[in-house]
Amino acid sequence: MTAELLRAHGFDAMVAYSGADALRLLREDEKIAAVFSDVMMLEMTGLDLAEVMARDFPRVKLVRTSGYKFPSLWAKATFACAFLAKPYRIEAVIDLLNCSSPAQ
Repeated sequence: MTAELLRAHGFDAMVAYSGADALRLLREDEKIAAVFSDVMMLEMTGLDLAEVMARDFPRVKLVRTSGYKFPSLWAKATFACAFLAKPYRIEAVIDLLNCSSPAQ
């Protein structure tokens, strides 16, 4: 649903169904400027995805989201990126995606 809402607001949005799928898309399309990712995903967490992105795709903006609080997951994070708690408004997602810095 978020991808459809982003498209309705003029974004060219793709959907990845796992962290591995997101990394595949990033490797295949250098035009990807931002990733909006849930923390809880198949195969790897959104935090694991963020670690790989920080290392391999530092130019790509990352905004992560979650409806859950897992202090043990946040404690191991060695990067900074934008976070938006669920439920969120699409305008909040757009505001974070439009920020100029690649990683917050």
